[in-house]
Amino acid sequence: MDFGLGTLDQRLPLRDLFARRLLIVTGKGGVGKTTVAAALAQIAARAGRSVLLAGVESAGELGRMLGRPELGAQPVEIAPRLAACDLSAQAALREYLRLRLKIGAVADWIAANSLFARFFTAAPGLREFVLLGKAWYEACPRPPWRGGARYDLVILDAPATGHAVSFLRAAHQVSALLRGPLRGPAVEIRDFLADPACTSLVLVTTPEELAVNEAVELAHAARRELLIRVGLTVVNAIFPPLLPGARPFTVAADVQRAAATGRGSGATVAAALVQAARFRARREAEQARFVRRCRRALPRPQLEVLRLLESADEAAIVRHVAAALAASAPAGAGGGGGGTEAAEGDA
Repeated sequence: MDFGLGTLDQRLPLRDLFARRLLIVTGKGGVGKTTVAAALAQIAARAGRSVLLAGVESAGELGRMLGRPELGAQPVEIAPRLAACDLSAQAALREYLRLRLKIGAVADWIAANSLFARFFTAAPGLREFVLLGKAWYEACPRPPWRGGARYDLVILDAPATGHAVSFLRAAHQVSALLRGPLRGPAVEIRDFLADPACTSLVLVTTPEELAVNEAVELAHAARRELLIRVGLTVVNAIFPPLLPGARPFTVAADVQRAAATGRGSGATVAAALVQAARFRARREAEQARFVRRCRRALPRPQLEVLRLLESADEAAIVRHVAAALAASAPAGAGGGGGGTEAAEGDA
């Protein structure tokens, strides 16, 4: 599918976003954050970036979406310039110990030790820290003599907003907790996340009260506590207008007047259509209120994506979202959502 990437350089939100090394995508469960993460990875890869799309212990969700249910902790190629993996805290810890201790057998023994396992589970933020550390390691540019960075861009499909703050806070917790030589890497990761030239958050929401509330809270926490810049807000799954250019309530009233003169089953069907039209009109009015709130309360740039109403498999949904994002102008600056319908829910 053509994602309109020939004009991507003119679309500042994505061009600027893809100049980062690490994108952390989050949002309330069910808003489509995994779909958006996969779509951004497709767009960046087709635009010439070498991309790693990484889930965080997603229990196979990311792999199913990509048609690779066997997806594990080691990156595998999904498409040209696009690899994917599903990060595991245990695998990330073993790799970290191997890098620090230089002796694989010792690192494996420590990782398998039951006493260390209890400490690893109980220490605040340590599990989240090693997952962040793995994403940082893949995203951090390194000189050729240290192996070189394998990817231009890492897109991390982070936990939903209910857990995102504690997940992202881990770098601060561990850097404050550790002392001596172990503190150095923790400070590096913390500073990398706080550097707007390296890391950006991508907030995903739908035009619904709980989703918008959580996105606003996370945006505030990112600015005041986590010190991570929000690089993009995606307002996803917006119902397209049922009758573009028309006023739904007015149309419903006209249909109702016409139905009043009918008889039999035709009148019953017309009455049902009136009920459906009024419900849809209320739904569109409510979502318009939350779209306006997103534009006021959430960081810019913002892109708006229309909901895909017809049935589609997960791969098709990702392609639709990618097309919508690649074609979208920033919300409030000549439109939003492009004209391509996109995803419903978190696939």
